[in-house]
Amino acid sequence: MQYAAIAIWFQEQGPMHCDLHPVLKARQIHRSLLQIERLTTQTMDQPEINERSVRMAIAESMRTWARRIKRDAVMLWFARRHPDTPLLAKALCIFTVAYALSPIDLIPDFIPVLGYVDDVLLLPSFIWLAVRLLPHHVIQECRVQAEAWMEKEKAKPASYAGAIGIVLIWIAVLGLCWWYFYRA
Repeated sequence: MQYAAIAIWFQEQGPMHCDLHPVLKARQIHRSLLQIERLTTQTMDQPEINERSVRMAIAESMRTWARRIKRDAVMLWFARRHPDTPLLAKALCIFTVAYALSPIDLIPDFIPVLGYVDDVLLLPSFIWLAVRLLPHHVIQECRVQAEAWMEKEKAKPASYAGAIGIVLIWIAVLGLCWWYFYRA
C-alpha cells in the first residue's frame, strides 16, 4: 500500500502533529499533494494572466450584472400585473419598480458614499427579494416580456409615480425634522 511509508514516517515522528490515525493522515496528505499537482499543471497550461485582462474581466462582469439588474427591474414591472403573482410579492414589485424606475433617488448621488448606497445595495436587495417571492413560471414569462420590451424600446421605462413617492418621502422627512427641532 502506498500510504504505508508515510504512515511509518508519522509513527516515527511521534504525536507532535498527528491528531488523526497515521494512515488517515497519510491519505489526507496524499490527496493534498494530488490536488496541488493538479492545480499546478492547470495553471501552467493556462495563458499568463495580466492586470489588464483582470480589469477587463471585472468590467465585463459589472456590465453583465448591471444589465441583469435593469432586466429584472423591467421584469418586476411586468410581474406586478401578472395574475399569478402573490399579493406580498405584488406590493414589493410595485415599491421596487417605483423606486428603481424613478428619475429621482431617495438618497441623492451627490452625497458622498451614501449617495451610491441605494444604487449598489438597496435596489439590488429589493429586486432580489421580489424575485425570490415570485413563482418560477411568472419569472420566466415576465423575463421574456421584459427582454422583448427592452429590445423593442431600447430604453427602460420611467416611473413618475415613484418620483412623486420619493418627493413625498423627502417632504415627510423634512417635516419630521422641522417638528423635532422647532417644536415649542
